[in-house]
Amino acid sequence: MAQHLINTINSFQNYKYDQHTKSVRNLKNSTNADIEEFLEISYILDSNYIKYKMTSNFDIRIIGKR
Repeated sequence: MAQHLINTINSFQNYKYDQHTKSVRNLKNSTNADIEEFLEISYILDSNYIKYKMTSNFDIRIIGKR
């Protein structure tokens, strides 16, 4: 994933990109997840044609480029 996308995602307060697992980690638990941030990140990934899956705890696993 491009560095500018990683920087954009890391600018969110409750989500951070994890280079080792290639996923966007929710820093809170699923009951306290910031859904607005989650939807913004999903929009960013969709706009850049990045394939992803939502996992438990509102984490986002990056699969690849579409």
